[in-house]
Amino acid sequence: MKDQGGLSKFDTIKITALEKNKVFDTVLLQKGTFYSPQLVINGSFFDKLSLEEAQRIIGLSKNTVCETLEDCITHEIIHAKSSEKANISVVDRYDKEKGLPEISKTAAKDMLEALRVKL
Repeated sequence: MKDQGGLSKFDTIKITALEKNKVFDTVLLQKGTFYSPQLVINGSFFDKLSLEEAQRIIGLSKNTVCETLEDCITHEIIHAKSSEKANISVVDRYDKEKGLPEISKTAAKDMLEALRVKL
């Protein structure tokens, strides 16, 4: 995968256990009146899988727009790039609203997922 500096959009990277259906997540940490993006990697997902098995599971998943690990990382980098300009007051306004179904199943339920893609 050619990163081309995309991962530098994350201020921190954290490996932890996430919900079993999440491989990666972008968490927005408050930094003044803006957010600092953190890439979270689900260590539990990768714990006992080979790279090939992880790719196969992601490719078969019905709850994501991503088809490969590279797609997943690119998706999270887009969230990080989008959140650079997201003022806390803007994000707070959308925090409890329903999302946008045309983006993904996750974004349909979560406006913050949709917002981070649309910003």
